[in-house]
Amino acid sequence: MNRNLFYILKVSIISLLAFVVYSQTFDDEFHFDDMFFIVDNTEIRNIGNIKDIWTTTITQPSRFVGFMSFALNYHFHKLNVFGYHLANLIIHIFSGVFVLWLAQMLLFLVNKDSKKNSWIAFFAALIFVAHPVQTQAVTYISQRFASLATLFYLMSLCFYLKGRIFCKKKSGSIVCFVVSAIAAVLGMFTKEIVITLSIMIIFVECLFIRGTRNELDGKTSFGIRYMSPKYLPLLLFPFFLIIPALFQFGFKAIFFTKHVSKSHFGDVFTFSTYILTQFRVLALFIRMLFLPFNQNLDHDFVMSRSFFEWDTFLSFIFLVLLIVFAIKTFKRNKIVSFGILWFFIVLSINFIPRQHIIFEHKLYLASVGFCISLSYFVISLFRDVKRGIAVLSIVVILFSALTFKRNKVWDNEITLWEDVLSKSPNKTKPLINLGNAYFKKRKYEKALELFQKAVVIDDKAEEAYNGMGLIYKERGEFERALENYNKVLVLKPGRAQTFSNRGVVYKSMGEYELAMLDQNISLSLNPNAALTYINRGVVYKSLGEYDLALADYQKALEIDPRLASGFANRGVIYKKQGKDELALIEYEKALKIDPYLGQVYYNRSLIFNDLGDKPKALKDILKAIELGINVDPKYIEWLIK
Repeated sequence: MNRNLFYILKVSIISLLAFVVYSQTFDDEFHFDDMFFIVDNTEIRNIGNIKDIWTTTITQPSRFVGFMSFALNYHFHKLNVFGYHLANLIIHIFSGVFVLWLAQMLLFLVNKDSKKNSWIAFFAALIFVAHPVQTQAVTYISQRFASLATLFYLMSLCFYLKGRIFCKKKSGSIVCFVVSAIAAVLGMFTKEIVITLSIMIIFVECLFIRGTRNELDGKTSFGIRYMSPKYLPLLLFPFFLIIPALFQFGFKAIFFTKHVSKSHFGDVFTFSTYILTQFRVLALFIRMLFLPFNQNLDHDFVMSRSFFEWDTFLSFIFLVLLIVFAIKTFKRNKIVSFGILWFFIVLSINFIPRQHIIFEHKLYLASVGFCISLSYFVISLFRDVKRGIAVLSIVVILFSALTFKRNKVWDNEITLWEDVLSKSPNKTKPLINLGNAYFKKRKYEKALELFQKAVVIDDKAEEAYNGMGLIYKERGEFERALENYNKVLVLKPGRAQTFSNRGVVYKSMGEYELAMLDQNISLSLNPNAALTYINRGVVYKSLGEYDLALADYQKALEIDPRLASGFANRGVIYKKQGKDELALIEYEKALKIDPYLGQVYYNRSLIFNDLGDKPKALKDILKAIELGINVDPKYIEWLIK
């Protein structure tokens, strides 16, 4: 087969495999940080407002490129999850293709005449695409930061190698080096993991290129002839400084500040205990690469307190032996050494303390070396290449099945957090997030039970008290709702949303002055909170100040044009003003955004009845009943007659 056609076939198979194993994810809901980074992030709503996207949600612009990609998604798809998942999958496919290219170049440098190289590189890419540990970086929309940064990381490294070794002309090498530099900068403004790229290039230079004389078609390549490795660290050092400059890392913050762990309740770690804990994290990551079971979005990971704890000590010894093995064997087995040391170089950034001790999406980039070395080891193990291909085919099939199964967990908030809770039953986060998921589905008893369990574990879990306040408000138990909101404000006095929630309760109790006071306090703390404008508009409506209410609803819709409650409440005002046709238009807009608003169907039914259209009124009222709205049976009898 023609070489180019064979390459196109391999890329097509990689793409098809990725599509198959992630085919069920296209309608998966937004999860967890997606709400903060995408759904509630008004600063990505205008793709032309670069300044807002540059400074959005986090204190440094180190993720600007990732946020720009979300802004592009919002521009074309609004909050339709399909476009976001499709973009994540495309990034994953391209990353797989770059794994293929990287493996081909490295294998060529080791043994350019080997007939196995093509198959090794191909299966390395297939393993990368199919591996279950990738799901958190691909299916979880917000972790596009990790997958997109990995794509730029691989792109930069591949074009560096292309320009360094495989270009015969000076102009070609220069183009490749420029592309490599651009990819590096884009990666560093996507996620901080790209900080190790310059170290990785020097590592590859020393392991595969230094002292090597490559001859392509009888001519020494431009890169070998014109670039001396001893100058490479000086050229790459500026790139290494980009991320520290963005973060303004402080010596004191790294080495002397204590951090409250978000990976296990009650743990407070220092720099030394954090390092000790990371020995166990890396050992677990290695196990997950070979045996990807018991995956968890939010591990309950206990801090190590002493080097001589049995599991900490054994993890350290295991890691040291693995590094020693990689160093000792690199002359005889460069690819395997490369895979091991790639893992440690990429994850070296993990030794900078942070509150979350472990997240599986960190394996997305770290797994590249594993995939290449595993494919190389298995095929090299057999004299007959076909046997190696058969074994790797089984591995790819098994990994694909596990990935497909794992992706079912990400279907919706309930399936995701039920899975997390089953594996981390003593953490408050899965209890609270599952409780919020049940609250959205109006399953108040289940939600309340979960929130109550959360405060038993942590009596300072303000999110749980907030959730209970929401439930008690829905059940009409206003005093208990106020009690829980007040607990939240004692724990977190500046929580804007809780003032707004408490204001809603005061409004329900007829305490309009207190309600208005709380809504105004909330807006002073967060003037871009669309829902708070809605809540204040409802208070104005109750006071008969319809123009002020409409102004607040308009402000809310300017902040969030897809806020269904803005249209729904505007429809209520128009109805009260006798503008039934305008009210119907607003209700239609609300239901187009959210077709599960039972009260809107009820309100629209009343208008249809007033207009004499009983069939439409009956259809809407039956839908309202289906969605949990209590309706006077006499009204239904009237419509049927």
